[in-house]
Amino acid sequence: MPRPIHSRLLTALLVSSVLLQPGVLKAEQVPVRHIEGTVHGFLVLSTEQGDPLAAGDLIQVVRGDRLISELVFHFKDGSVDDEITIFSQRDHFRLLSSHHVQKGPAFPHPMEFRPSTSSFRRIWPTDCCSPS
Repeated sequence: MPRPIHSRLLTALLVSSVLLQPGVLKAEQVPVRHIEGTVHGFLVLSTEQGDPLAAGDLIQVVRGDRLISELVFHFKDGSVDDEITIFSQRDHFRLLSSHHVQKGPAFPHPMEFRPSTSSFRRIWPTDCCSPS
């Protein structure tokens, strides 16, 4: 029996979160050739049959050499998947912090993932993208 779409989405998002942890992936640094800028994308998450499951936004803002990115999906049943990441764009892209929340009926096991770093509170912006 195929797994429900929410279960597959949860699995994909958890794998993505784990792979984005600093120190987990050993790879070459990605040089910054072009500075990322402000973005606002309007997204729809759909089943394989094309039925919409959630509406979402990708919001990206720049503060100095930091890129703050929020990807959020609001599901029809009231569930929310919200991920905020902060990257440095100084010379090489580097993940500074991540905060990922999944809650509501679509997620049988709600979760909040925030890697513990000593600098997280210091770099958290107060004028945008703050957690609710």
